[in-house]
Amino acid sequence: MTDKGVTLGTPNVETGKSPYDIEDMSDELREYGLTINETKVFLQLSRFSPSTASEIGRSLGIPRTEVYNIVSSLQSKGIIEATLGRPAKFFAIPVRRALDMLIEAERSRISTMESKREDVLKRWEAVYPTAPPEEKERLQLLRGTEQIYARLSEIIDRAKGEVDIVAFGTDLTRALDAGALRKAHDLHKRGVVIRLLTDVKSKARNVEASFSGSVEVQQTESVTEAAPHFVVVDGRELLMFTKLPGGSRAARKKATALWTNSPTLVQTMKRLFDDTVRTPTALARLVASQAEELRTPSEEQVAFRKQMMRQFALAGLDAVENMKIVGRSGITHEFDLGVVREGAKPTVVDFVFDKSDVPVVPVIRFFAKQTDVAPVVDGSTLVVSPRLAADAKELAKSYGIRVTELQR
Repeated sequence: MTDKGVTLGTPNVETGKSPYDIEDMSDELREYGLTINETKVFLQLSRFSPSTASEIGRSLGIPRTEVYNIVSSLQSKGIIEATLGRPAKFFAIPVRRALDMLIEAERSRISTMESKREDVLKRWEAVYPTAPPEEKERLQLLRGTEQIYARLSEIIDRAKGEVDIVAFGTDLTRALDAGALRKAHDLHKRGVVIRLLTDVKSKARNVEASFSGSVEVQQTESVTEAAPHFVVVDGRELLMFTKLPGGSRAARKKATALWTNSPTLVQTMKRLFDDTVRTPTALARLVASQAEELRTPSEEQVAFRKQMMRQFALAGLDAVENMKIVGRSGITHEFDLGVVREGAKPTVVDFVFDKSDVPVVPVIRFFAKQTDVAPVVDGSTLVVSPRLAADAKELAKSYGIRVTELQR
């Protein structure tokens, strides 16, 4: 993709800037509601203005007819302008103005939706009257921080008594920045008790200042990325990250979480929160074991996996390591081992090897994966060493999770 002999993304000889600056900026601009091609055109015009539609198309490898549609959309957003001559030439407005206009447009759109909300609900009820939903156990997997934070905001908003939050480091900051916890002050006025468990790296004093006393903040020991991040609302709903968001836009889109109203799952994590409040080292012990799981598999685990693969091969079955399966939610899950027989659905296996009894969190994560892929697999098994902790064993039994303990 070139224009006037310059490759888009090539380091500038004078400034020495990395090509990744442009790629990163492209990702950031898409957060403001621009499509991939709109971002490309805006960046191109910011570098080479004014340009005709033909010049833009040649530079970016986009058909001229599509370029006209793109510049028309960008003009309607007010972030590019055109000359009156023929052929028309297009140029980008300064990026500061462009961002302000995009932000204001989004605010206006949200304001319009909010103002029409009650009217839409009344008209909906007139056409589709609904009975109160029957309370059933449900589990939903969420993908991408937009969807996750929207659900987080929703369940916090309907809290009546207590909200327990476990979040650490930059992930806590992102949740605050995304507005997922912006209703804390209103909830506090309604008498809802909000407790936040975080670590010293999260700068708890700054967090407390952000909430202006509406949240009870308790610090625990510094933890690793293995720490569970979750929210329990009124002891009735649980939202728990199964894959944490990273710093890039792509990583934020790949983040996953589960939401459930299952009493067993909710109360399991509620007990973990309460235990940690009473004994701050409880979470640190859990995290230490989970950190081991996230590291390179131990020699014992690798040897056991190879042994299983040999046994499957002798039985005439194909064993695939790190099998990826798309669940009904559209999320792609990875299992340590997949066993395939001709004409049948695969059977999937995950391994958790620990120095002590395996805690409840990896069992919940496995359960979420197992539930999502259930229609497309023939069965699933969690292999643990040495054995499950008591609460994890109770949870597995309650939900019929097939577990093989290597030491009893």
